[in-house]
Amino acid sequence: MNQRCALFCPAYAGLSDAEFDRAETMAQQLAAACHWQLNWLPSSRSGLAPGHWLPAAQRLDELRHILDQVDILWALRGGYGCLHLVPELSQLTVRRAPLLIGFSDLTVLHGLWARRGWGPSIHGPMPAIGGGEQAIGSLRQLLNGDSLHWDQQSHPEVEVAFPGSAKGPLFPACLRVLAGMVGTAAMPHLAGHILAIEDIDERPYAIDRALSQLYQAGCLEGLRGLVTGRFPGADGGHGSDARGPSLHAVLGEWAQRLALPCIYALPFGHEADPLSLPCGGLAELSCDGRDWSLRVRLHSRDPT
Repeated sequence: MNQRCALFCPAYAGLSDAEFDRAETMAQQLAAACHWQLNWLPSSRSGLAPGHWLPAAQRLDELRHILDQVDILWALRGGYGCLHLVPELSQLTVRRAPLLIGFSDLTVLHGLWARRGWGPSIHGPMPAIGGGEQAIGSLRQLLNGDSLHWDQQSHPEVEVAFPGSAKGPLFPACLRVLAGMVGTAAMPHLAGHILAIEDIDERPYAIDRALSQLYQAGCLEGLRGLVTGRFPGADGGHGSDARGPSLHAVLGEWAQRLALPCIYALPFGHEADPLSLPCGGLAELSCDGRDWSLRVRLHSRDPT
């Protein structure tokens, strides 16, 4: 029996013609490979100009009617707007939540899924944004229940920032979005977790500010490990906002402060071809000198 996959826009809804064509091609290709039956929800065809969102009531009504009806809920794009949905969604009783796929602003919904106990989800590519062989390949492996493993041989650009080993559920997140969730019903409980953070076009001082907010709010207490992305655009630009410590220095300082096993520059999230990572699935992180390894799978049993 084919799984039912609904495509939706919980944040920005406006898609350019090129974005929609890219989304349709990518969704149809994955649907054919995974034997999905696609359902394009009204928010995916809103007709809004890019950078706009539908009224929250309309997006909420769409989700209320679909949450128990599909197996997979795949966001076409991120942007901003998921936080509007949290107060009402957090009150819903859902019999069987679908597997959620997306990243960026979808961090809000991944957090809500975790807080509500709605099962694992995937920090993975979105059709309107696209993704290459690595993004789609790792997504399909997670969907198949496979264990994924990366190390210094597969990704020599990744560095060890602090030694040690850790095992626990993984929570990947767009950092600035995660910091904005503090105090909301979508903020996940991260104690016992390995946290993976990434973002785009955020200067090093803004990355430090987001981590400081999470730290001072007590959200990083009990964390077992840390994985950081490459944060494209962090050290670029000109003018006063480009001054101060480098990205590498800021993240290195946080690795030392938290004293947790930590790797730096794993390519996930806002990348041209990002790795797909499970939210809530079990992860094992090992850091020893220059050697490191990360093993993950979608579900919570041991990744063997």
